[in-house]
Amino acid sequence: MTTETVVLLLACMALRLRSRAAGEDHAATDWAILESAIFATPVVCLALFGIYALFWPAAMAFYCAVLAAPVVALSMGYFPIALLRRSHADKAVGAVQPVGAM
Repeated sequence: MTTETVVLLLACMALRLRSRAAGEDHAATDWAILESAIFATPVVCLALFGIYALFWPAAMAFYCAVLAAPVVALSMGYFPIALLRRSHADKAVGAVQPVGAM
């Protein structure tokens, strides 16, 4: 892991703990998901390298995989967050009664 990755993991962990201490469970869950996505970056890099190596020389495939892995991993981390937010929004909207429904 690089220094930047360790700093990102520490920042995510600190923000997750701070959110949980403040009683913001949804935010703490979001930070935990992003923390997991950062941990998954090396695995994503290897998977992308395996795919890219089928089409390009190894040096170019490695370079492209290293550049794309953080973006793909974090995007995969934001996907569950979006799904969680959508389910919470559906529950919140369903709980509100329309005007005049009394």
